[in-house]
Amino acid sequence: MEGILASQMTVPLYQIMFLLVIVTVSLLFGYLRLGLFFVYTFVFYWGNIFNLQSVFNNAEPDVSTFSFMFVGFGLIIIFLAMIGFLLNRE
Repeated sequence: MEGILASQMTVPLYQIMFLLVIVTVSLLFGYLRLGLFFVYTFVFYWGNIFNLQSVFNNAEPDVSTFSFMFVGFGLIIIFLAMIGFLLNRE
């Protein structure tokens, strides 16, 4: 657990700017849920997929299993949100 707390992660500036542009445009046109979906997807990417290799290479087996389950559940949530956007038209 100390390895996770001591790790540092850098996010490229172009990804932050891309997220800012996407969320600003979606909020300007009134797509609130789409903006929240993009924010969730980017935070999920930055927190897990972007740094997944370093977690699996130098982590304990329990941490790797938890990270794998967290990524799986996060992808399921993204998939269900996409289905909800397609089926719920307001």
